[in-house]
Amino acid sequence: MALLFIDSFDHYQNQEIFLKWTGGWAGAAAIDPGKGRCGTQALVVQSLGPTLRGMVFTGNTFICGYAFKQDSQWSLGGAPMLGIDALAGSHGQLSRNTDGSVSYQIGVIDSSGTSLSVESVPNVLHDDTWYYIEWKVVFSTTAGTCVVRVDGLEVINYSGPTVGFGAAGPVYAPYPLPPRQLRVQGQSNTKYWIDDLYVLDGTGPAPWNAFLGDCHVEYLRPRAAGASQDWTPVGTGTHWVAVDDNDTPDEDATYVESNTPGQIDTNKYQPTGLPTSPLFGAQLSLYARKSDIGPRVIAPVANGVVGAMVAPSFENYQYFCTPYPVNPADGNPWTPASINASEFGVKAL
Repeated sequence: MALLFIDSFDHYQNQEIFLKWTGGWAGAAAIDPGKGRCGTQALVVQSLGPTLRGMVFTGNTFICGYAFKQDSQWSLGGAPMLGIDALAGSHGQLSRNTDGSVSYQIGVIDSSGTSLSVESVPNVLHDDTWYYIEWKVVFSTTAGTCVVRVDGLEVINYSGPTVGFGAAGPVYAPYPLPPRQLRVQGQSNTKYWIDDLYVLDGTGPAPWNAFLGDCHVEYLRPRAAGASQDWTPVGTGTHWVAVDDNDTPDEDATYVESNTPGQIDTNKYQPTGLPTSPLFGAQLSLYARKSDIGPRVIAPVANGVVGAMVAPSFENYQYFCTPYPVNPADGNPWTPASINASEFGVKAL
């Protein structure tokens, strides 16, 4: 797996943040309508504490890209941005400093308590301006690397230890093991926005094993019925209307339901507004729950291909995100035409 996660922040609100992200400090981040790079939504980070997204890495590399803008009214100190953590400690974070530089930091990298901070030149980032930041780390206790780019320009290139060190030694034991979660870090005297996020783990073929460049993540809503309409719509007679929640999920007002294993429900989606290739992936986000106690599971469906099973919780909704770096039906890279012709949905198992 190379493409782990993407987020436009356009299809949910504050009350759903921890239904898509794993957890963190309530209020540290919020969905901010109209503040994204393209006038849509963004994640605003404006309070002390983390917002976390757990991930399963299959490689020893972390790669991410995200749009970033610092608010000039709230820039009294350096702003921590994204970090990557193991279950038992941090493996570093990026920060935006008061002089406009970017720094890569690890709290402790050896048994003597040495900290690491590698900074770019000043004036790389200015307030009230959108930038696209990309960060790649290869994890090693001795021979790791870290590269940071801003709008395609390399501003940090570091070689050395890239693994956090705890009281019992390197956080990974035995080493190496992959990181476990992405951290968006807030601070009480700063305010910034992030948008158009992607995360890779460096495995697999190009282009998903290196920087993707400045990316835009677009939210597409259901627009028409697909070939399979087995589930029962509730609150409306139209399947695609039942699952079209725009940017505010309506919980149990409209939805589709099934208690019959094997039933599939798919829909067509809005045409993409993105230009021609390359398109680096698509992601289906199922928003689901089960209404009774029992071992019921579902699976995502993309162009007739059934994905890995997921298990909704009883009563409470949550997001189940499945990334598709290529069209699963034929293994070919996505194009605007293949996105526009695709059907996505869910299967009861």
